[in-house]
Amino acid sequence: MKRITAFLLSGFTALLCVLPFASCKKERRNNEYLLGFVDGCYDINTEVDASLTSDFLAKAVEIYGGKSFRLWMHFNRILYVTPENEPAINREAADKFHALISKLKASGVERFICMTSNYLYPYKYGVTTKNAVPDPYSQRDEYEEFLTLFGKCFKILAEEFPEISYFEPTNEPDLLNGQNLCKNGYNWAGRDNGDNADYLFSDSDNAHIVADMCYYVTEAVKAVDEKNQVLLPGLCGYSSTADYLDLIYSAIASKTLPTGKSFADTRTDSYFTILNWHPYLLGGLGVEAIDESWVKLQKDIFAVAEKYGDGHKKVWFTEMGFTDLGSEEMESVNAENIVKTFDYVKKELPFVETVFVFRFTNLTGTAKMSTFEDNFGLFRSVYDENADCAGEPKPIAVALYRYFKGENADLSPLYGFCKK
Repeated sequence: MKRITAFLLSGFTALLCVLPFASCKKERRNNEYLLGFVDGCYDINTEVDASLTSDFLAKAVEIYGGKSFRLWMHFNRILYVTPENEPAINREAADKFHALISKLKASGVERFICMTSNYLYPYKYGVTTKNAVPDPYSQRDEYEEFLTLFGKCFKILAEEFPEISYFEPTNEPDLLNGQNLCKNGYNWAGRDNGDNADYLFSDSDNAHIVADMCYYVTEAVKAVDEKNQVLLPGLCGYSSTADYLDLIYSAIASKTLPTGKSFADTRTDSYFTILNWHPYLLGGLGVEAIDESWVKLQKDIFAVAEKYGDGHKKVWFTEMGFTDLGSEEMESVNAENIVKTFDYVKKELPFVETVFVFRFTNLTGTAKMSTFEDNFGLFRSVYDENADCAGEPKPIAVALYRYFKGENADLSPLYGFCKK
């Protein structure tokens, strides 16, 4: 009888675990897709390091075995607006993306994300920066026009690139300086000196806009292929990110969205099906080390999704990396950090399916931005000022390779970019 009772109980428990209201713990991440990459391509965007040709990217991805890649498909590079207010493909840029995607597929990439962090506007609509959005209240007509065009832009890209099944409407919309989502009048050159206070949206209005953008993109790409999915745009890994995510969910639940439609839609799947944020080390704005405080922050952010019934959704970190600030000591610390990151994800963050490592090489020449931004690379640039170490793997590159290939793996593939 005990055996029968145990059998019945185990069967009942198994049934509960597949029901929508079940709280049973289960492994939802497919470790096959744990490693992904994100970087620009010099063939398309000459503002990135000249090392990053499509051939370099394809070879680097193949070396590590990453199966996911986040493509920077900024609208101002691949699309334009006709006088009839319709988006159109920039054929030269599109052909370069087709070539890049083909090479990455040949290197084993299966999942592609299309992400833009700038926007297009109705014909002859003047903006001070390509990241401006019309005000949803004082410019309601222009805002609705913007959303309609925004959706059309993603629809035409989904039609042009059937290999892409994942779409990310913008990037880090909650940046404190507002550079990726702001009001018209924003001065890009003064983005870090406090000049733009009058052109920042409130957090709640910003979240409202992000939710609207997600809805219009979901509607557009699913009209092309129902299997297409939309990611929540990659949020910053601030200690306040949980509060910002709550504002997005509150906007969806408010029964006031989507703007411009004759109905309200409170189903979160109508906006996004994959959660997404960037868990960088951000010092006082977030956490300072890859330790239990970092793990707690990720769990706190995910708890917001659970609160709104989205605990079943996967999380992708579409950017994660470490700057060494040009310091050899920090290079060694970051080699440890990348291993800790993946260990914590595997052991304590089962809701995270993919970590997209940012970026492949340091920035050199005209691509240089700042000491902070220039030194995220796994490798030194092929055009490093010190020719003796150009193209070399940094300690973080070796640590990441050993993590996925084994401690005793042959490291020679990592040295294939060296000029000497």
